[in-house]
Amino acid sequence: MRELVDVDDARDYIEQSLTLSRTSPADSSARRHALLWVQEAVSVGAESPPIGFVADIGNIAIGRETAGMLNARPPDRWNPAQIRLYDDYVLGKIYADPSFQRAADAVAKYQGRQREQAIAYLVERICVRAGIDGVQFSPAVIKALLKDDARAVDLPNDLRDDLEDDVDRLIEQMRHVGELLGVADIIELERGTALDGFGQRVALRQILVQMADFLRSTPTRRIRPEHKRSDVATPISDEDLYPVGGFSSISNRGSVESLLHSQLAYMERDDDRRPDLFDIKFLRDELLYYSRDDNQFHRRRQSFFILLDDSLTSARFKDAELPFQRLVVLLAGLATIVRKLIEWLSDEALRFEFVVSPRAVLNDEVRLLEIVFADQIENGTVAISADEVDVVASRCAVELRRGHAHVLRCAGDASRPDRVETATTSSVLNLVGPTPQLAIDELTERPEEVDLQPLDAWHWCLRKILSHWVS
Repeated sequence: MRELVDVDDARDYIEQSLTLSRTSPADSSARRHALLWVQEAVSVGAESPPIGFVADIGNIAIGRETAGMLNARPPDRWNPAQIRLYDDYVLGKIYADPSFQRAADAVAKYQGRQREQAIAYLVERICVRAGIDGVQFSPAVIKALLKDDARAVDLPNDLRDDLEDDVDRLIEQMRHVGELLGVADIIELERGTALDGFGQRVALRQILVQMADFLRSTPTRRIRPEHKRSDVATPISDEDLYPVGGFSSISNRGSVESLLHSQLAYMERDDDRRPDLFDIKFLRDELLYYSRDDNQFHRRRQSFFILLDDSLTSARFKDAELPFQRLVVLLAGLATIVRKLIEWLSDEALRFEFVVSPRAVLNDEVRLLEIVFADQIENGTVAISADEVDVVASRCAVELRRGHAHVLRCAGDASRPDRVETATTSSVLNLVGPTPQLAIDELTERPEEVDLQPLDAWHWCLRKILSHWVS
């Protein structure tokens, strides 16, 4: 990275690098868009690659590239061989990369300044993954260029040597990069967190990284439960029972929906000739119907309540033994539990509810949960609410009449919170240090008794919870 301190030197670099763009004409509108995208990047202290490269990324992302520009002759002052390499290894990579196409679909949803910020984020993430160095200059230079963008720019005949070197390094780095964007980059664009504060973005990435680590250590197949399941038969008929099986025979009894189509031939078109043969056969029970198999499919209901105690604010602490803050590791573990249960119990009616205190002391964590579980919240599998423990207990009692209810209460202090008794299983997870303490029903599970390192203890606790909840 180098810094262009002199204002005239920075203006000259920006103006010359704008001519590198291969996807937009050299008019004031395209130039203004490119400067706005760069302005969003440099305003937060980020480095800027050659501006023409930024213009090409933005134009391709929002579909503003001009048809036939790539077949045009190389721009003046540029080496034709260098431009051919730029077309092949840089623009060709952008057009062919599937992660960029998915990110472009996400960028298209933004409007106004948010779109400019999204494109600046897109450029920044590509540069980070490819290892592309840029230059730094004052945002005031961009603002000055935006004010007099209609003026004619008189560029020198010779291209700057440092700009040629920057483009050579850009081509070399783009040749060796894999996918231009990572999964976390795309998720941030799709969920809108790419425009959030730096701290929130870092926390989300840490949750995704730790969640991937937990998933790698979790068995792919459904684990064996530690207790025997007991289903209780009740006379209550609810929507958990579905008829299954196809039509097995033909009968003279049935509903209109299962009537054989051939029986409609007995209907007379003349309304005066009533009753017709169809009416007579109907009264005599002589019409034929398909008969369905009477088997039934029972879809069990299971509800999972995860209570996040106010004391978890003390878990916003980075232990030397853990890769991230305790609370970040907890959120990643909870996300892993929800994902594995949805995968293993896909034939059951599952509902997960995260319950936080109405005092709103965990607003940042709630926002992260909404991002991580955006799809599940949309389809109703996951919900986030704000209630006290006694309200949750009453809801558990209601859910127990319809199926199974499980409760996990997470706290961040040494005092053990009260368990919610009205549940099939009630667990407490205390984050009193880098090693969590787990209590399931009346049995206290201590990871330290099996001589585990703190992070291994987290894996052990997640497996214990899953084995009790997979019933």
